[in-house]
Amino acid sequence: MRPNTIMNPINIKLIIKHSFLILLLFLLVTQTRKVFSQDLASVNGLIEKAKSLKGNGKSDELNQVLIKLTQALYNDGKYNDAILYYGEMIELNKEIGNDNAIAFGYSQIANIHAEQGDLPQSIASYETAIAIRRKMRDNQGLSSLLLTLGIAQKESGQMEAAIKNLEEALELSRSLSNKYAVTDCQRSLAEVYEKLGDGEKALFYQKQYTDSYKIEEITARQELEEEFNAEKQQKDAKISKINSQLENTANVKDQALEIALAKAKEVELLEEKRKLQEMAMREQDARIESNNMMINAFIGGGSLVLILSVMLGVGYVQILKAKKNLSFKNEEILTQSIKLKSAFGDIKSSINYAKKIQMAMMPSDKAMNSGFIESFVFLKPRDVVSGDFYWHSERNGKVIVAAVDCTGHGVPGAFMSMIGSNILNQIVNERGVTEPDKVLNMLNERVKKALNQDETRNKDGMDIALCVLDPKEKTVSYAGAKNPLVLVTGDEVKIIKGDNMSIGGTCLKGDCKFTEHVVNIDETTMCYIYSDGFQDQFGGAKKKKYMSVNFRNLLKKVSIEPLEKQNELLKKELIDWMQEGKEDQIDDVLVIGFKLEF
Repeated sequence: MRPNTIMNPINIKLIIKHSFLILLLFLLVTQTRKVFSQDLASVNGLIEKAKSLKGNGKSDELNQVLIKLTQALYNDGKYNDAILYYGEMIELNKEIGNDNAIAFGYSQIANIHAEQGDLPQSIASYETAIAIRRKMRDNQGLSSLLLTLGIAQKESGQMEAAIKNLEEALELSRSLSNKYAVTDCQRSLAEVYEKLGDGEKALFYQKQYTDSYKIEEITARQELEEEFNAEKQQKDAKISKINSQLENTANVKDQALEIALAKAKEVELLEEKRKLQEMAMREQDARIESNNMMINAFIGGGSLVLILSVMLGVGYVQILKAKKNLSFKNEEILTQSIKLKSAFGDIKSSINYAKKIQMAMMPSDKAMNSGFIESFVFLKPRDVVSGDFYWHSERNGKVIVAAVDCTGHGVPGAFMSMIGSNILNQIVNERGVTEPDKVLNMLNERVKKALNQDETRNKDGMDIALCVLDPKEKTVSYAGAKNPLVLVTGDEVKIIKGDNMSIGGTCLKGDCKFTEHVVNIDETTMCYIYSDGFQDQFGGAKKKKYMSVNFRNLLKKVSIEPLEKQNELLKKELIDWMQEGKEDQIDDVLVIGFKLEF
């Protein structure tokens, strides 16, 4: 989100040029922002369950029930009831000493107060949660809460306090290499100083926030100019070749005309010589007859020359006319080529700009490698933009990673990827849901709602593998829609399959639920999630699919290598496979690998 009151550095002409595409993307994203509730469990049943567990000494089970109950009430918009049970959850966790759950409870209460417009209560709850995160030395959670508190203080007019908390959040986010949090802090500080009338500091933070966009724009323009110049040189060379061919054709026809005239003259001379010889032989016997024959020969030869001359003259005129018509055709072809090139350039420029928007929505390498994990991402779109995308978030000390394969590829697939990314942000970052099966259940319902699938009955959607990494519990929680999770520990390969259904239109009855799988990580483990693009690619000597078995063997083979080399080996294998079979890429390819050493 960019500030409205401070001028954005993105080139205005470029935005106008691509306004149609940007508007279409905006409408798609806006459509997915419709808020609608979902029952995660029976609220009444959870309340009765909580009552039955109170006083029975089953603190852990009661804690889980309270978390589910508060989340269900929160999702249904029953905020006052949610606050009540968050309070009970906090008191319970104070008894068992679970600071993480206490901080989570206060932050959720703060979020509810903020949604209700009660900023003083929201700020008080954020401050309590921050004090607990400081005690825990949880810098990741602390930086997020400081940023949120600073924004709330800005909205309530507490500018000095907002500056203090936002600057601390900025420093922590930089130390954690959290690019997105850094830009949020810079943008918020710019807005605070603008409200205070301190234009110098406002511009200072705004410049920091916008520098990256300027670099991207300059790079994009240079790439477009280089592509245009290269295409122009190719077109000029083709035009020069056509003109050369036309000139050669005309020269050949001129030479043919000259040869024909010479031959005609030679025939005329030979005929005249023959007749003169005959007349000399008969001169003594029939001089009169010989004279007549000479006259006839002269008339006949003249007629032949005249006929040949007329025929060759007509042919030459036709050659000149054909040459002129070819010249007109060449000009017409050139004009149409220029128009097509211009139209193609506009379309290509728009799609390239859409690619920059799509890539900006995906997490950076630094974000993917922050905290306690190392990872690599191999993304190879079939076209300029991709229907495959990857997604990352950090919430309550956990890291959430997803590999998503949307219906289609190219521009249609990219539109679906924006819908999926936006809904995942709503579910995890705004709602705070981190259980992978619940994330997929909510994603399924919201995709169907966004695409109005209950009425249209279309089958568009996405396949996904989603992992939640918990360093405290040393576990990986996974849920999948068709796409699996592969774990490699030493020589052992473990495959956890997802549910055999996609997110979206393939399950329209509303009773489709996804399954959570929890894996304990006791030693160094490589985890892989991916789309089906690699294993379905045709190639090799027999022009067959790569196949899932071969792909998993490949993952086991490369798992012992450093992550960067794993990425390069996968790229090389795919390229070699396609080149051997002389096959084009048929689908987007996405592979995510991350190394866990809890």
